Amino acid sequence: MRSSRPINKVFEDASDELANLITRTRQINRLTHILRRHLDDQLAKHCYVGNIQKPTLTILVDSASWATRLRFVAPDLIGKLSEDNQAFKDIERINIKILTPSQEKADVAHKQGPQMNPDNARGIRSLAETIEDPDLQRALNKLARHVSEE
Repeated sequence: MRSSRPINKVFEDASDELANLITRTRQINRLTHILRRHLDDQLAKHCYVGNIQKPTLTILVDSASWATRLRFVAPDLIGKLSEDNQAFKDIERINIKILTPSQEKADVAHKQGPQMNPDNARGIRSLAETIEDPDLQRALNKLARHVSEE
């Protein structure tokens, strides 16, 4: 039986590939942050830098409606980004890609967290009916909607 290896040994063995991956991930995250500074708050939440390969910047969005909004601001965005950061200096065009439904489902599943069973949801709804505070009642009813689909 093979014994487990210390994590630092695993990292040492895969250091070049892992270092490249970590560096690229940090770069993409940094560029996404810069991109979002130049977008309105609503649009910014739905846009991610997917790749930058001069002269093209690929931006990922999570729906067609956000892609349409991004297309309207893209021409001005190129100039703003190139003035703001050297990484965008040679960008001449923006390619917009919509995340596929399977990618969206994976993201949503990751964000949703645990679901409750139907009995607990009924109990919370019953409790909400007895509460006089409308904000608390609304919050409890919203919580009760997180029932798992089994």
